[in-house]
Amino acid sequence: MDWDNGYSNTEVAKLDAAYQAWHKGVIVCENANKLNTVVIQPSVSDNYRFIRRFYHPLWNWYVLPFAIADFT
Repeated sequence: MDWDNGYSNTEVAKLDAAYQAWHKGVIVCENANKLNTVVIQPSVSDNYRFIRRFYHPLWNWYVLPFAIADFT
């Protein structure tokens, strides 16, 4: 897995690492194995960083108008 120190805090970086583990099949999602977690609110820049890392760059442009509309 590729650890990214560019997120706003380590908890958000852990979410990124968990997504990578899930995407590679290391983590299997089953209700019986569900962990109790604290709610983490990534910043807007963290969300865009995540989209840029794991999705096609076109998705940034798709999400941007929704973020602007939500801001107003």
